[in-house]
Amino acid sequence: LLGKWKPLFYWLPLESLIEKHQGDYYQAISDSHRDGKSNTFIVFMLKMINLTLEQVLSAVDVQENNHSIYLKKLLQVMEKGRWYTAQELLHLLNLKSREALRRNYLHPAMQNGLVDYEFPKTPTSRNQRYQRK
Repeated sequence: LLGKWKPLFYWLPLESLIEKHQGDYYQAISDSHRDGKSNTFIVFMLKMINLTLEQVLSAVDVQENNHSIYLKKLLQVMEKGRWYTAQELLHLLNLKSREALRRNYLHPAMQNGLVDYEFPKTPTSRNQRYQRK
């Protein structure tokens, strides 16, 4: 029902949280049935939705914090006005994986407008270089 209103609700792991609170779920249904009103059940569901949103937001905050740590490291090793190859950045950051460099450092830096591609039309070019803004 909520997913029809806002598609975001299709992606929230609400069912797994309700499963963890299954006893409370059935108690809320029972109380609502006994009282002839849905208030208890609605309050329970709103609490579950709130808990689910808090968990999702907490996970997003952790990911953003990780990105900010990576961005700080990247900006510390890059001088403004100088172009760097991926290989140079791997060495400066003491990394082994080009994919980790791209995913954790370069992509977030590009999204935040902190780094430019030398060849923006071909971001995966083997001749690609990167410059701090």
